[in-house]
Amino acid sequence: MNLLYLTLRGGYKMFGINERTTSLMKNFTNMILLNLLWILCSLPILTIGPSTAAMTNVIRSWKIDQEDSVFRSYFNGFRRYAKSGWIGTLWLLGGLVLIIDVLLFFQISSSLKVFILSIAGMALILYLLTTTFLFPVLVHYETSGFKLIKKSFTHAFMDGSTSIGIVLLWTAAGTLIYIMPILTFLLVVPVFMVTFRFCLRSFDKVGVNV
Repeated sequence: MNLLYLTLRGGYKMFGINERTTSLMKNFTNMILLNLLWILCSLPILTIGPSTAAMTNVIRSWKIDQEDSVFRSYFNGFRRYAKSGWIGTLWLLGGLVLIIDVLLFFQISSSLKVFILSIAGMALILYLLTTTFLFPVLVHYETSGFKLIKKSFTHAFMDGSTSIGIVLLWTAAGTLIYIMPILTFLLVVPVFMVTFRFCLRSFDKVGVNV
């Protein structure tokens, strides 16, 4: 083993590849693999909640536990959040319905159009802000059901700057993916990594008793 290590180390030096570069390449590969796993496991649509929870769980293990596994951590997380992750699916599908409703409300010609759009727009804003904390709260606090929604909502409004920053990040990423759909295979995991880092700081700042 020592001989193999020395041989590989010598090869890295010969080609100008140091351990830092190797670590960066490994991290990049892990992100691509996790991104692909998330896409494949989210394809049935109804599994997008558990799939996103599993992805967030892997990111948490990278950040907190300093693990570098992908497949084992992902599928362990998928099984772990197979039930509680369904609320994420329902939540995301509910958001899709809300967005469609807002778009449809723009087409109405009623005198109540402004009032209806104001209500729907406010509901959409509240939904987006709560969503920013939904999956980080799910995997970090092991919370599910109504408590998950309540805790996510509370964090979003006790640390509004973080939730707004995350929404802006998602908006930018979504715009890039809309322009170049191939970026779906590259951007989802990095965006969630930044999201979880922001949420983790918020958890420390706001506290766990919200």
